[in-house]
Amino acid sequence: MSDIADASGAELEEVEQESVVEPFETPNPWLQKLFAMADYGKVPTAALALLREATPDPDERLLAAVKCEHGRMRRGYLLATSKGLRWIKTFPGKGQDSWGYEYKLDYKGISLTKAVLILGSGDQFQTFRTRAKPFAAMYGVIQEAMAWEIAHADEMVMNSVAAPAASLADELRELAAMREQDVLTAEEFAAAKQKLMS
Repeated sequence: MSDIADASGAELEEVEQESVVEPFETPNPWLQKLFAMADYGKVPTAALALLREATPDPDERLLAAVKCEHGRMRRGYLLATSKGLRWIKTFPGKGQDSWGYEYKLDYKGISLTKAVLILGSGDQFQTFRTRAKPFAAMYGVIQEAMAWEIAHADEMVMNSVAAPAASLADELRELAAMREQDVLTAEEFAAAKQKLMS
């Protein structure tokens, strides 16, 4: 990473354009906890574009990201998404790796300004301390959120199936009310009911 030094020789973080990812509606209490964290939502702008390039899944959401090095002279971004952890290399060439959330991520300071994120798989990502620590904290919450999603998958499917059934029942009640008020003829009511049922 290129570092900028001030007059006293201390390293300063390079300035990078940031974007904000917005929270979304979810029953997952761990994602709600993530959204309430002070550092949630601040991501490098380049990370958003890289995720769109890397995944064909439009439902994969960026939850956290950090610019870092992964090995000697391999620069890129570590992205925590709704599908897993991604490393997208941008220099010297493009490439990517991905992991599930089964690995623990440890934070270790290595100097006054630098830190390393160590994934349970043995992979290491070096970045600035001020970026690494919040990313590691958010990663821990994201791990819990993904475990919650797995544990409640059946319940979430049942809720998504129950919602259309309730709206179908409401529509049938509305049709019946329209028939009783003579807004619809018997034939129109039967045709509309058949259309709803199919």
